[in-house]
Amino acid sequence: MFKYFVLIIVFFEIVVFAKEITTSELKPNTILIKVTNTQTREQAHQFVKQFETHYDVLTLKDENYMHYVANVEPIAYKEIFNDIKKIYPDAFKSSKKTFQTTGVIVGNTALDAPHALSTLFPDDLDSSSLSVEQNTTNDFNGLENFLKTSDTPQEESKIKDANRAQPFNSNGIKVDLIDAVLQTLSISHKIMASREKMLQAKYNIDIAYGNYHPSIDASYTIVKTEKQPGDMTPTQTYEKAKYFGDEKYSLSLSQNIYAGGETENEIERLKAQYLVSKTDYERLLEDEIFKAITSYIDVVFTRDALDINQKNIEELETIFQIVKAKFDAGALSIGELSSIEASVANAKSQLSRTNSKFSNAMEYFKFITGEAFAETYPYEKIVHVSVKPLKELLEYTTTSNTTIKIFGYEILSKKFNIAKLKAPFRPKVDLVLAKEKITDKEDFEMAEDSYIAKLMVSYNLYNGGKDKNEYLKAFSSLQEKMFEREAELRKIKWELEKLHTSLTSLQDNLGNVEKEVNSSRNMVGSYWESFRNGEQDLHVLLQGQRQLNTAELDFILSQQDSMKDFFEILKISGDLLSYFQIDINDENFLDIAKAKYRAHYKPKKSSALSLQDSPIQKNDLNATLNPSDALKKDSNNSTLSKLLSFHERFLMENPDRFTLVMTGASTPLEGLKRIADLHIEDESFIYEHFENQKIKTKIVYGIYDSPKDANLSFFKKTKGKNNNPFTVEKIGNVQKEFKDFSELLFVDVNDIPKPMLPQVIKVEKTEEPFITNNEFKDKFLNAPKNYFTINITTLSEVEKAGKLVKEAMMETESFVFTFGKSHSWVKIMYGTFSTYEEAKNALDKLGTIKTLYMPVIEPINLKQELYQRFNQP
Repeated sequence: MFKYFVLIIVFFEIVVFAKEITTSELKPNTILIKVTNTQTREQAHQFVKQFETHYDVLTLKDENYMHYVANVEPIAYKEIFNDIKKIYPDAFKSSKKTFQTTGVIVGNTALDAPHALSTLFPDDLDSSSLSVEQNTTNDFNGLENFLKTSDTPQEESKIKDANRAQPFNSNGIKVDLIDAVLQTLSISHKIMASREKMLQAKYNIDIAYGNYHPSIDASYTIVKTEKQPGDMTPTQTYEKAKYFGDEKYSLSLSQNIYAGGETENEIERLKAQYLVSKTDYERLLEDEIFKAITSYIDVVFTRDALDINQKNIEELETIFQIVKAKFDAGALSIGELSSIEASVANAKSQLSRTNSKFSNAMEYFKFITGEAFAETYPYEKIVHVSVKPLKELLEYTTTSNTTIKIFGYEILSKKFNIAKLKAPFRPKVDLVLAKEKITDKEDFEMAEDSYIAKLMVSYNLYNGGKDKNEYLKAFSSLQEKMFEREAELRKIKWELEKLHTSLTSLQDNLGNVEKEVNSSRNMVGSYWESFRNGEQDLHVLLQGQRQLNTAELDFILSQQDSMKDFFEILKISGDLLSYFQIDINDENFLDIAKAKYRAHYKPKKSSALSLQDSPIQKNDLNATLNPSDALKKDSNNSTLSKLLSFHERFLMENPDRFTLVMTGASTPLEGLKRIADLHIEDESFIYEHFENQKIKTKIVYGIYDSPKDANLSFFKKTKGKNNNPFTVEKIGNVQKEFKDFSELLFVDVNDIPKPMLPQVIKVEKTEEPFITNNEFKDKFLNAPKNYFTINITTLSEVEKAGKLVKEAMMETESFVFTFGKSHSWVKIMYGTFSTYEEAKNALDKLGTIKTLYMPVIEPINLKQELYQRFNQP
């Protein structure tokens, strides 16, 4: 008994220390949140390390490690769940009641527990959850049975939440819209078949040109003949048989001289047919592209709708918990309880329908793009767009629409076919030249040569009206295509008017819907406060929540319809291919290099997916982030962060090496745009330089051993398409320019020399050298590695940095340190923040510092490592 008691005490101490629990420690009347799955012990350990100081963590082991945040009080559920969703968008409230394992301890202080120590028998944790402590206080037999339950097979619980959406694979590779489009085109067998059809039409033209050329034929004939009876003999009798041979060589040339225009018109007809095939190929490309776009859009926006519906259920369930508690206390009626129950049921039904739409959208996306994109992450939104005025758009579309162009080429083909059918009413003239040589025949005496020249004229006098009826049939076919073209024009006009009106209305309405969402959100927030304080009726809160959910879904639908209408207008107007820079006249028209998707790229744990911001608050509709370190969001992958990282490396580089300096940007923002256009964020930064009494913005790119390497590398990077003027300069020159300008920023008026005037001699006060705040320095260097800080700027002198810090009144929250060779550069860091949101709020409050120096939020461990690299003994 003592052994078992010690085992339980040790086990309990480990759990409390690591903030990890087993299923037996789940508390009644609390909420369980399923966060994520991990595959390896190391990954599971990292997850637990991330949450163990904040929440109770439950880890179950099956094929993978399944992680839960447990023992969440209903009153704190909303806030905790929102915090978790910011890091793990696929997290959801779990309704799991039974477990086959007690869980595993994966922290530093414990080894894996057995995979199936026990089964929690009660069907409802809310009413009967047993703890280890309770088992130890009952009796020895109870504890023994508890430890032996691993030998008892248990039936897996069949209780599942049918309304819970299947989590989307946000760990997949991030793909832009053009990635999905190019992938679809590259695997479409319809496109491959249509391309072959276009090639066949081109070969038909080459075949028809053959009729302009003469036909030359050579033949050789040899015959052996046995004739019975043979020739008559002098005795007036016949020989039994006669044997002789025939041997002849011939060479003939035939050339059509006149065919009534048949050949010429046939070639022109085939040329028109080739244009039909080519344009039909473009139309098929547009159809396949539009399918890819539609599938991509449906995935992106149904996922947003799924998140909104899930959030709505969470809100309603929180309301339900409060209503139920008040009902149990007698403060509310059964009618009010039934009302919230009906609202929850309705929301779950809506979630189920949305989940079905999302599943269908995902399956169609995989069908369109192929299995290679099965694990990818569509995310791009193109919401705010503009199109030409309707009248101008209609005029343009009548000549650029692919279907209209096909009708035009078909009509042209029909016209040439009619001209071709006039040929039977005209004579045909053919010339034949031939030579024959006979080297053997019956009664052969000597070789014979024959030369033939033949001019033939043929003309059909009567064939029962066949040619006439063929001509009339062709003319009727021409009329048919002209009528079909007019019908298509009317249809296109109607579709364009409808889509243009719809898109214009949606674009105008997006701002209103956005205001409605934000107003509804504020309204529901105020209702919540009043409801908690008992000052607001339940039905008013439910009505407000329903209005908010409807407005959010309406906003998503408006964005979705707007994006679809925009691309459908491009398709109808014939501009869809040019939008994605696809030119079928180019031999390599499908340029996969234009895609940003790379098969070898996988999002790192330290990175986050950078999603396009929604006009509505980020944490509401478009806060779908990849699992990463606590709320890094897109700070690591942002352009400014990349530029800053290269900037620091550049300042420490050997001054005798070389770099490329581009000029022409008028402002730093324009420089950022040029860097983004050239895709050189990883190896460039922007600095300002004072020249000819003007501040000029320059872009630095790359580090090279020689000018030749610099020119060659940049040419390959930009594929020779760079229009920005650039020069190759030594790194030391750029470092000096940067240093000079940074010093110029801190020139004080009092430092400017003034004329010497008679004055009373004053005792000068010597300022004490600046020393960074040691208390904050220790706080900064000892802060957890998953914290964040704000990188203010890099300067060349400690005193200048001290002046900036003092003027900004941030001495107690800043850390100034030197780095680089000979400690020639000074870094100013501000604050330590546990979350990205805290750092962002602090950044927004920096005022002029933010405007002048463009500070960037960074993981604090990067600057801790930078300091230790150059300042440790």
